[in-house]
Amino acid sequence: MIPIDELLNPIREDAPAGVNLRLDAGDTTFRDLEEKRRQEEAAFSASGEAKYADWNGVARLCQEALEAKSKDLQLCAYLAEAWSYTDGFAGLQAGLSLTRQTLFKYWYLVHPGHEEDEILLPVRAKWLSWM
Repeated sequence: MIPIDELLNPIREDAPAGVNLRLDAGDTTFRDLEEKRRQEEAAFSASGEAKYADWNGVARLCQEALEAKSKDLQLCAYLAEAWSYTDGFAGLQAGLSLTRQTLFKYWYLVHPGHEEDEILLPVRAKWLSWM
């Protein structure tokens, strides 16, 4: 795990929370994360071999995106999940702390759930309840 403070630094001065990656057609962060999180049992796999999630890869992608692209609750949730697999309860605690601090620092800007000057609580609540 990297220090949470590094993940809380603003992305850019003019856009502290960065961009909504869901609206960036050229960005593959969420597709890449879904692939790294995917697991299949051997019996259900087309190849007949089990596929295991790459939790270190999930953590790395989330950390990179939170540092350089977007302050996003889905990224925080996936990072908390990955850290819980790689670091146990300490990882889960760090992920929940990151989420809390992200909400505190970027409440008016964090993605998803921020459109124009409106905050869409049900959209934000989805990722909080997922955790």
